Amino acid sequence: MIKKKILIFVNNEYAALNMKSYIQKQPKTVDVVIEKRLGGNNSERVELIKTIFNNMNIRKLIIINRPKLFYFFSINSIFNFSKIMSNLITKRKILKKLNRNKIDINNYSEILITNDLISKLVIKNHKIKLKYFFHGWGDIIQLKKSNTLFNFVKKFLTLKILNYYLVSHHKNIKFYNVFNNIYDKKIFNIPYLIDEKIYKKNLFDLTKNVKVKKKIPYPFIIPGLFIPKYINAEDARKSLNYYIKKLNKYIIKYKIKHVILKPKLNYNKKHLKIFKDIFSKTYPNIKIYSIFQIFSKYIPLELALLLNKPCYFFSTGTTADHVIKRISLTKKIKIIKAYNFTENNKFHYFKSKQDVAKEKNTNLIINSINS
Repeated sequence: MIKKKILIFVNNEYAALNMKSYIQKQPKTVDVVIEKRLGGNNSERVELIKTIFNNMNIRKLIIINRPKLFYFFSINSIFNFSKIMSNLITKRKILKKLNRNKIDINNYSEILITNDLISKLVIKNHKIKLKYFFHGWGDIIQLKKSNTLFNFVKKFLTLKILNYYLVSHHKNIKFYNVFNNIYDKKIFNIPYLIDEKIYKKNLFDLTKNVKVKKKIPYPFIIPGLFIPKYINAEDARKSLNYYIKKLNKYIIKYKIKHVILKPKLNYNKKHLKIFKDIFSKTYPNIKIYSIFQIFSKYIPLELALLLNKPCYFFSTGTTADHVIKRISLTKKIKIIKAYNFTENNKFHYFKSKQDVAKEKNTNLIINSINS
């Protein structure tokens, strides 16, 4: 059997797991380009992605920083010569780095991409066949059934003028995710499914690379802090005070004794401290930990749930919620649905994923989820 040559562009651990699960069954030669995100502690994310692929026969793995400045589609951008030239210069720099490492997309039989920027800068036309791997449930917006003529014009302008490939539903792109049952088929084209058994094995294999520093019995795991990292301490304290008091009914109902906070990788350290201070004063009999006190390194939410089971998971509609259901771990991981937890409060800094999606005019995603 002839080996396939596969090129992977990836910038997040969720897509990396999906990609690995997809390519494992076929004989192949694989090259990987990791896009390092801007800011935060993204070196840890890069290391996690490398760990995901480390037991595969990767021929070449390179790391490229995401461009700091890039102009996406808008009426202003397509008529602004300086922005057009800025994009072109950025694209040439990326191509130069890839050429230096002898990576040319024309030499591969399959190109795997996600929500990274770098892959979109090196795709030269709409004829190339791509496979897109979700980085979260919200990627479904790219599969919304809509005006094909408008999409065609928008894709043409972004590629020919702004020098990047705009991902949307197209005959030459196949979309993949580990779950697809939560979406409305009348609104969206549905992504292909990743093999459940292979994905589950890869996820469990990843747990072997993580050292548990402290085992917590039946913890109540809270993902995120629900406030933007850039707001000041005073506003953060007001919002978090409200949020923590609102947790009371869940804490009483499930008789919670231990809480683990799992903020995003680019969290604000001051906000985490404020959260823990307020929580400890509000619930002095409940022990609260950050995820960094529990594990030796950064891990995704799904892994935190696996390594802490049995546990309670306070879900505001995260991707992990649907992953855990798909791989049948709901007996040991009790999912507490709180999809509207922050929706009607008076603090405008409070945002669940649903609220963010609505602000971006993607509320069709929310309306289509079978909760």
